[in-house]
Amino acid sequence: MKNMVMAAVFSFVGTVVVSCVPTATDGEIDRMCENLVGLRSDGPLPIEKDLLARVEEDFKAREKKLVDWRAKDLKGWDDELAAKLEKAENDEEKARLNEEYAKKKVVTSRQFDPDFQALGPSKEAAVKEAKKKVADEKAARDEEVKKCVAQAANEGISQQVAQCRIKADSTDAYWNQCR
Repeated sequence: MKNMVMAAVFSFVGTVVVSCVPTATDGEIDRMCENLVGLRSDGPLPIEKDLLARVEEDFKAREKKLVDWRAKDLKGWDDELAAKLEKAENDEEKARLNEEYAKKKVVTSRQFDPDFQALGPSKEAAVKEAKKKVADEKAARDEEVKKCVAQAANEGISQQVAQCRIKADSTDAYWNQCR
C-alpha cells in the first residue's frame, strides 16, 4: 500500500514538473527550424543582390573584352595606315589612303555590332535566371521549414531544447546535444 501511495505521489509530482516545463513559442520553433534547414543546406541562401552584382560584373567583363578586341583590330589598321602614309609621295595619295583605311575601320567596327547587341538580351536572361534561382531556393527552404515546424509543433518541443537547437552549429549538435 505504501508503495502504491509513493508511486501515485511520484506520478503526480512528475506530471506537475513536466507540465511546468515551458514549451517553445512559435517564433522559437520557426528559428529552430530555419537553423536546421540552414545546417542541412549546402550553404547560406544566395542573396539576390550578390547574384545580380556577379551577373553585372560578368557582362562588364564581356563588354570590355569586346571593346579591347575591337580596339586592337582598329589599331592594326592605324599601324598599317601609318606605315603606308610614311611611304606616300603626295597629299593626294595620303588622302586616298586615309579614306580607304577609314572605310576598313568602319567595316571592322561594324563586325562587332552583333556581339555588342547580343549582350543586352543575354544579360537580361542571366538576370532573370539569377532571380529565379533565388526564388526557387527560397521556396524550397520555406517548404522544408514548414514541414519542420509542423513536426516540432506535434512533438511539443520545450523552450530549453528550442534555444539549444537555435544555437546549434551542426546537425550533430542539433540532434544529439539538444534533447
